[in-house]
Amino acid sequence: MAIFSGANSGQSSEPVGLKAAMNIHCKNSLMEVIELQIIPRLVDSHPALATLKFASSVFKFELDTAEITEFARMCVQEPAHVTTQRVEQWVQFGYTVDDIFLKLIAPVARHLGWMWEQDEADFSQVSLGLIRLQQITHELGYSYQSGPQIAGGVRRMMIGSAPGSQHLLGLSIVAEFFRKAGWEVVVEIADSQSALLQAVGSEWFDLVGLSVGLIEQLPIVPDLIAQMKRASKNAKVPLILGGPAFFVSNVTASELDADGISLDAADAVTLGNQLVKLPSSGD
Repeated sequence: MAIFSGANSGQSSEPVGLKAAMNIHCKNSLMEVIELQIIPRLVDSHPALATLKFASSVFKFELDTAEITEFARMCVQEPAHVTTQRVEQWVQFGYTVDDIFLKLIAPVARHLGWMWEQDEADFSQVSLGLIRLQQITHELGYSYQSGPQIAGGVRRMMIGSAPGSQHLLGLSIVAEFFRKAGWEVVVEIADSQSALLQAVGSEWFDLVGLSVGLIEQLPIVPDLIAQMKRASKNAKVPLILGGPAFFVSNVTASELDADGISLDAADAVTLGNQLVKLPSSGD
């Protein structure tokens, strides 16, 4: 199962019961990432919310279920400028940015996860919606800055997709494998190279994983890796690759200036443990 890539392997001879169990596992993995990581990081990107100090407003910003549902639909189906204009309208009307973060960003992200659970959206649509919410936080002038700035006692990994290769489901399953192995994992849903570089440079990571969806993207990977390593707070950060592109290409890690290539989540954890070792108690 190519879970590092999030790729669809087509028809399978697996029993129906096993497929159902795997589907439940995938849903649980994605929901855990949304609830425990993506929503807190979206909300905590606004410093006022982190300290619960909210700006006052003469207006009371409340969204009912229908409005939350509609904005989630807009994030998935409408061009980016449509959601941006809607948020700008709320701000111009007098609603505070604090309220928008607390009463729009988090509920909509949660609703996107619910849509995935109820089979009302596939993981590519959920990924798109979450990316749109992250873009909104940046458009409002905020980005997540609360992560550690130096190495600690727990190995930390950032895993994301090369720009244009969005498959949050696969990343969330890989993240779960690393967490079970004792790692702290950040799933980055950046949709551009600049956002990816900002993310890798905003906090300390002992390891970076990058998923590449298309073989046509491979020529840009060496330069992207070089830029990510330069941007990283960890000057010696190793970077490993995975994704659908490597199932149809014989390219090697050294040819791409990477520290390794993995074709499944379990192998990725083994590779990560080999590249990043915790200091012994006597160090």
